[in-house]
Amino acid sequence: MSQAQWVFIAVLITSFFGPFMGSSINLAIPDMAKEFGVLPSALTWFVSAYLLGSIAVLIPVGKLADIIGRKKVYTYGLSLFIIMTICAGFSNSLEMLIFFSFLQGIALAMIFSTGMTLLVAVNKITERGKAIGYSAAATYIGLALGPFLGGMITHFWGWRSIFGIIAIGIGLSLWAIRKVSTEW
Repeated sequence: MSQAQWVFIAVLITSFFGPFMGSSINLAIPDMAKEFGVLPSALTWFVSAYLLGSIAVLIPVGKLADIIGRKKVYTYGLSLFIIMTICAGFSNSLEMLIFFSFLQGIALAMIFSTGMTLLVAVNKITERGKAIGYSAAATYIGLALGPFLGGMITHFWGWRSIFGIIAIGIGLSLWAIRKVSTEW
């Protein structure tokens, strides 16, 4: 496979799993609140930390990627996201979960600030629109399937398993991007 195809696969996977994470975990909030002995409303900090982490550093991380390399920042973001997702899955308190969620958000900013630029960089001008369209479709499929699959996963395997499945999915993206030798 070509480098463009490996980048395409990596970006499509993260385009799916980033939004999937945000939308799937919402159905697990009652179970999480019960396990941590808090009101479900206290878990809004968990959801907010994920979004805040990603929003807070999106622009600086994009600039950093321009300086040290987009693929490098993308790869570091994937690695950090996997580690923080696993840590969040093993959290034994709400505070730990919020902390790891914030770090997940930072990792997500590293991924999303560079993923689209990688996709644009590897595709010919005539193919960019199609590649971006597929990425957008993966994003919305992740958002749409998140509540359904997140509810099913939580029901059958517990809320912590959502984090494991997402870590495996992002691991596939990391595997795909490591097949690419070029840096942008």
